[in-house]
Amino acid sequence: MSFFFMSCRKSLLTSVNNFIHLNLSISLLISYLIFAVGVETATSSLAGCIFVATLLHYFLLASFCWMLCEGIMLFLLLVVVFSTTAKKWWAFLILGWGLPLPAVVVSVAVRYSEYGIRDSSGNLIAYAVLYIALSCKESSLL
Repeated sequence: MSFFFMSCRKSLLTSVNNFIHLNLSISLLISYLIFAVGVETATSSLAGCIFVATLLHYFLLASFCWMLCEGIMLFLLLVVVFSTTAKKWWAFLILGWGLPLPAVVVSVAVRYSEYGIRDSSGNLIAYAVLYIALSCKESSLL
């Protein structure tokens, strides 16, 4: 919803704050769409399952990195008031979209075989989805 409102008004994109909000909304929207569409369709092939799990891993990490950018921006606006870093949107762009990439590449390279696993009935499960489900189960949210 915030993606819709922010993309409708071009004047909102002139601020670095709104740029960070928009990118956070985009990364969350893409991860939700991948989860909604990809998890159901990736159960038939191992390559599809690994692809969906990798995309989920990247976009969820990107969402966390954009939240980090939000925190850095708040720090720069409230503590370091006269900072020129707050005006450099490209630094936030590299941090938000670039920082998760090496983590996902290393993770896929090291544990490629564990990105798509089978449950007890033989269906493929995306590793990221299984990890989220297990962590929710351990914290008694399920």
